[in-house]
Amino acid sequence: MRRAILPRCAAAGQLPKSRESFSGRISPACRAARIAGGRARDYLDFVARDLRPRIDALYPTRAGREDTAILGSSLGGLVALYAGYAHPQVFGKVGGMSSTLDWGGFCLGNPRLVDIARAAGKLDLRIYIDSGGAGPSRPGQDNWGATEELKRLLESQGYAHGVDLFHWWAPGAPHNESAWRARLELALRFWFHR
Repeated sequence: MRRAILPRCAAAGQLPKSRESFSGRISPACRAARIAGGRARDYLDFVARDLRPRIDALYPTRAGREDTAILGSSLGGLVALYAGYAHPQVFGKVGGMSSTLDWGGFCLGNPRLVDIARAAGKLDLRIYIDSGGAGPSRPGQDNWGATEELKRLLESQGYAHGVDLFHWWAPGAPHNESAWRARLELALRFWFHR
């Protein structure tokens, strides 16, 4: 698989110095009686308009939206999935691993990603979503419940599993990088291995 997929991938990212700097890129939510976040659109505008063209200029990439994927985990998964709705002309493949999909609605009543997806309807996207956790017995664990809610909505909009939607539940998997690394191949195969 690595020989077939990895030579076709270019990765770019920036790790923030603190969780607070990262949350500044997401839809607003309340944290300890103050507002945090709200800049996901600004961040994605930068990725779509500045970073991606720079990567295309420096490396031999396939620049079409059908060859462009964005994937993240936790809050990064929320933003990566939102990229498909904010910039569908740039990203043809979007994915979130254990995505914090309820973020916008925690206390301000802002739209959650499921609300944005519902309003947008079916787009020409290949969407990967996953979660770990205990499943229905503890739906908040590893964002399982919100991921299931998004999966059901996407299916109702006509997304088909294995065609333009791939959903995976890893029972008992924790909310951490090693669990996401273990599932990374699923997203890459769904998007790039034909």
